[in-house]
Amino acid sequence: MSRLSSSDSNRFLVCGLGNLGRHCVHELAAFGARVSAIELRPRDDWELDEAEIFLEKLYTGDCRQNSLLNQIDLSSFRAALVVTSSDRVNIETAMAIRLLSEKIRIVMRSTKEGLNELLAEQLGNFVAFEPSRLSAPAFALAAMGDDLIACFPLNNRVVRVGRQTPATCPGLAGSTLSSLETRFSIPLALETPQTSFQNFYDWGGDHTVTRDEGIVTIDISGRADAIHGLLQAGDSIVDTGKPEPVNTDPSYAKPSRIRRMIASSKKAAARVVTWCITDHIRRVALFSSITILLLLGFGAVLFRLFTPQITTQDAFYDAVVLLLGGYSDLLGSELYFSLSIPWWLRLTGLMLTLSGTVFMGVIYAVLTQYMLSVRFRFKRKDKPPQNGHMILVGLGRVGKAIIHQLQSFDIPMTAIVDKDTHIREIPAIVEEGPSMEENLKTANLENASGLMILTRDELTNLEIGLLARNLRPDIRLVIRTYDPRFSNHLTRLWPQAHVMSAHDLAAKAFAAASFGEKIATLFRIGERTVLVTEYRVEALDTLSNRMLATIACGYQVVPLLIIKPDPAEPVWLPFDDTTLEVGDVLYVLATVDGILRVENGDLISPGYELHVDVPLNHHARFDGANVLSRMTGVSIGECRDFMEYLPAKFPQKLYRYQAERIISRLKRNMVSATLINPQSMTGNH
Repeated sequence: MSRLSSSDSNRFLVCGLGNLGRHCVHELAAFGARVSAIELRPRDDWELDEAEIFLEKLYTGDCRQNSLLNQIDLSSFRAALVVTSSDRVNIETAMAIRLLSEKIRIVMRSTKEGLNELLAEQLGNFVAFEPSRLSAPAFALAAMGDDLIACFPLNNRVVRVGRQTPATCPGLAGSTLSSLETRFSIPLALETPQTSFQNFYDWGGDHTVTRDEGIVTIDISGRADAIHGLLQAGDSIVDTGKPEPVNTDPSYAKPSRIRRMIASSKKAAARVVTWCITDHIRRVALFSSITILLLLGFGAVLFRLFTPQITTQDAFYDAVVLLLGGYSDLLGSELYFSLSIPWWLRLTGLMLTLSGTVFMGVIYAVLTQYMLSVRFRFKRKDKPPQNGHMILVGLGRVGKAIIHQLQSFDIPMTAIVDKDTHIREIPAIVEEGPSMEENLKTANLENASGLMILTRDELTNLEIGLLARNLRPDIRLVIRTYDPRFSNHLTRLWPQAHVMSAHDLAAKAFAAASFGEKIATLFRIGERTVLVTEYRVEALDTLSNRMLATIACGYQVVPLLIIKPDPAEPVWLPFDDTTLEVGDVLYVLATVDGILRVENGDLISPGYELHVDVPLNHHARFDGANVLSRMTGVSIGECRDFMEYLPAKFPQKLYRYQAERIISRLKRNMVSATLINPQSMTGNH
């Protein structure tokens, strides 16, 4: 994580100027980067004033050609974003770029997840992911309502970002923001009728929530593996391919491919068991199968031990025959009568036959039920849900990804598609009728919880949205767009609708990943995109040896999780008196502005002063010095000297959020302090 100081570290190459590529150019320009691009041929529909204005240089040609790449001089670029619409072209381009430059970072668009992992191992400093997976969670959450903004797994915990208002939380009005903080829940933003979310920490902890205001909070809840479907729906969506820290322990060895296969097999078996125990019929089938296997082993061992005339293989087959109801064919035959089998072994064989008949009958019944359900699923036309469901129009890659997201939350759905589209995952499909109005009525728009319009034609999406609004004015709408200017105009003219661009959301993650950081997921608060970003602290970077209070308020990011290199437990919502060290892993919530500040080391200067009054006694003076030293980073000796000459202003300026927390801690230790804003020269206790 180096600053954009040299020309080399500030140059980025975008291969492919389709919708995603142009959005990536915009986002990189927002980072202050110098952007060049390669496009096969200029297109007539380009918005030159919007797309090319940020480009330093535009190269025309095939980005796979070595001659063109040599002309560009890849050694002068920090990263290459390969984002054409063809997986094959992207992969060939990535390999060509790596052959010409070993250091350049490659961020690639690709739908081939298995191949992406293999390429990451082979190429190094490489990341590949699919834009639809990046944007699908934001689309799904926008359609679900205003209360839940984000829900994703992180380090085996579930992180939820939600919106609270006095209408949904009766005790909220009249509470101060600082009083709402707990060990695993903190306020993130204050929403008022006049303002929308812009940055973190732009509010005071002493602010009292009024009846027309709302707050956005983050909560760390139970283990992620206990949430049905959540891990599958919200897996980490960006893997940077950044090399892990090297372990110098001679006993350490990287897991081999066989070990990884064994680990994958264990996970697959665990998923199968979980799938079985979540349904009553499947639990019965699982119990019957296990019982059959136990009886099979038991019978085979008995026949092998007490009938020495037969082989182990014959004993196994005999047990199978008995479990399948073949008692008369086996123990009633002349061959087994000549073997002089003990009477109790014949009785055991009869019990095996009876038990096998019962348990195999159960397994046959479950299989028959499954085959019939599959048969009827293809023959009948599913009826759409009657109420509380989500309607989707248009099921491309983004639509299919959204289906999985909504299924993870057990939300009923129906879709309006053409007759050639077949989606197995969705519960009900409404084929297109004579008009879209009839389709919406057939899909029970009147009782639906929301409508998501996801076709590839912006004007079609607008037309369907207006039609749905006429049929039901209060319907919750999510409309997919592509062109940034069209999106801005539609958002301003129709603020009630959620106008979203999949490529715009994905481009923010592409741009952030090109700087070398890992983006775990993203979501939106109001109109701002928030990225969950992972930083590995390195020597001499912009995070090393800084207190979290400085990182949070100076860069305007929210520290979410710290993982130390030693075996210590991860720290959620860490205290702001923690100092980052080399090797620490820090997860933060950050806007694009926050990521840019971290990248450049551009700290906002603290502007508040702290006035400390005379403490009640010597013990309060002693404890107050400890609090000041721990929460400001000033040496304990200087803080003790300061506490001897009170009342006085603390010599170091502070951030407002930091100072308010210090005042709260000092108050617990019977030390009174006042926050002073030099600009207004007014203080608050």
